[in-house]
Amino acid sequence: MFSEYLLKQEEGALSNGDMEVLELVFETLKVENIYHEHPEKLHTLARSVLALYRHVSQDPAKLIQILRHPS
Repeated sequence: MFSEYLLKQEEGALSNGDMEVLELVFETLKVENIYHEHPEKLHTLARSVLALYRHVSQDPAKLIQILRHPS
């Protein structure tokens, strides 16, 4: 679950809509092979999803594309 990787102050600053998007992106990507059975990589993924959501795009499809194919 995405929220377990958030700091308390981050969790309080996000709306339910924000959390739905973040959870969708995280859950979509976490099942991929590079993250499977690697908890440390899941933490990095969660932090990356949040940073990109805040600074680049709030569109789930775009976030997934960026994280799957970073340039």
